[in-house]
Amino acid sequence: MNNMKPTSNRYRIDQFIITRSALRRLHPRDILASLRRHERTDWGDCPADVVRANEDSLKDGGRLRSAYCDRRGLEFWIITGVDRWTTVMLPEY
Repeated sequence: MNNMKPTSNRYRIDQFIITRSALRRLHPRDILASLRRHERTDWGDCPADVVRANEDSLKDGGRLRSAYCDRRGLEFWIITGVDRWTTVMLPEY
């Protein structure tokens, strides 16, 4: 029996910004690959409570958060706000 549900929670990232420090320190391919994952609702290395909050936010238009690591192991976040602008940033903020 297949327990997988169709991915109806997908959304499209139309506009995003990258903080200066993230742009300087992250490889562009890692950024793009992670933006695609975030758009597919793959939240990366987020804890279970963040995943649950993201699933709720997909229904009610709330904030979405993902955490990924680049090819060197540097952690970075992708956050989509309620305005649906998406930001790529390092967690140092």
